[in-house]
Amino acid sequence: MKLIKSKSLIFDMDGTLVHSTHQVEFIWRHWCRINHIAPQQALNICHGVRSRDVIRRIAPHLPLEEQAAVLDGLEIEFTGKAREIQGAGRFLSSLGDAPWAVVTSASQRVARHRMTCCRLPLPAQMVGANEVNCGKPDAEPYRLGAKLLGAAARRPHSRPYSRLAANPLRRV
Repeated sequence: MKLIKSKSLIFDMDGTLVHSTHQVEFIWRHWCRINHIAPQQALNICHGVRSRDVIRRIAPHLPLEEQAAVLDGLEIEFTGKAREIQGAGRFLSSLGDAPWAVVTSASQRVARHRMTCCRLPLPAQMVGANEVNCGKPDAEPYRLGAKLLGAAARRPHSRPYSRLAANPLRRV
């Protein structure tokens, strides 16, 4: 096993710490039915993407902030199906005093709720959908996460690298 030394760590949440694919897809299907939109439009692009970016793309005619709030509410309501990625809690607990953050496309409200439901420790620092102008795969969320941890990024991440970091279980 190779030992990697780091002063701080940044994690994605969905697909890295929490398995929520079925829950996320259920919520998007439900929201699409309510709004008379073909669910596949959302399912093709929703993973690792902020809700407001998906809404902007597939339903620009709907009031953006209102619909983002509706989706947040649905995510809170249906969080029960999410579960910890095996070993994630044990790993996070093993970090001790090492600084770490979560950078996620979910809102902080949803992310904290989902992690709590999975009984995962919560980070001192978190970057959610509402804290940045550009969501992943843009580097802005990662840069903000590094800044919050007091670790300025040495070089900006390229889009493919950021996409892989945001979705390790999905091919780029």
